[in-house]
Amino acid sequence: MKSDLAGTLLVAVCAFFWGISGISVQILFSRSDISTGQIIAIRLLISGILLFLYCAAKYGKGVFDVWKSRRDAVDILLFSVMGTFAVQYTFFAAIKASDSATASVLQYTYPVLVTLWVSLSAKKAPDKIQAISIFLAVSGTFLITTGGRFSSLAISGEAAAWGLTSSVCIAFYTVHSKRIIGKFGTWRCHCWGLLLGGIVTLILVPSSRELPHFDGVSVLLSAVIIILGTLLPFGMYLAGVQKIGGIKAGALASIETFTVTVISVAFLGKRLTPAMVLGMLCITATVILPAIVNRKSQHSGTN
Repeated sequence: MKSDLAGTLLVAVCAFFWGISGISVQILFSRSDISTGQIIAIRLLISGILLFLYCAAKYGKGVFDVWKSRRDAVDILLFSVMGTFAVQYTFFAAIKASDSATASVLQYTYPVLVTLWVSLSAKKAPDKIQAISIFLAVSGTFLITTGGRFSSLAISGEAAAWGLTSSVCIAFYTVHSKRIIGKFGTWRCHCWGLLLGGIVTLILVPSSRELPHFDGVSVLLSAVIIILGTLLPFGMYLAGVQKIGGIKAGALASIETFTVTVISVAFLGKRLTPAMVLGMLCITATVILPAIVNRKSQHSGTN
């Protein structure tokens, strides 16, 4: 029960941080000439270097253990390229092509992909609570971002393509990380994911090698994106996945959309509709429902 609670808190907090980061990215794009490649290279490389120094101090030469076997090396490369880099690039490209709320709603179709993958791998259908949580998370996300008018989600083909690709990437990131994280721990894998993801950005995205023009506010927004959007939450999310599993983590991570909505209403002048309020309640229920069921289960087991 303690492990489940810890995992729930880790994922919920990291989703909150991602929400703040998503809003910061949207504002940064609107007030500077920074490109998608530039912001990703900056956030991944700076976060990766900082985390590598921490891991080197903590594990010594053990920070390089992930490269000792071919299987581990392949896994960490896939984790870095198909996971860390791909998740960042596709999500940020979706934000640039639309906005943070639309990008979030497209990305948060990924719990469905995780559920299908886990179910197919285990040859077992999702249990009732998992199915309800996924339904509530997806429904709440759509209600928040559309205000209950589904026809209002009129987005470009580019935004749809990037957002749905981001969903596939984060589903892969969630599922693929389990073995390698279980063997080496969250932070060692995370530091290599960030470093290699940043290097891949420099190689694959030519614009990432140029320096953007920043003012003081842009620097502050970049710091928020690096620390709250990258350095802390990705490691927290993976640690949470280890404790509560990919399906429940996927449902809880939709709190990011809740966060984006609250911040948009409080600071960016966004108006709430009854459908959006219902969406918030749906997402909140994905946190409360599993906790209530687990508590009841534990209580009946002691009787």
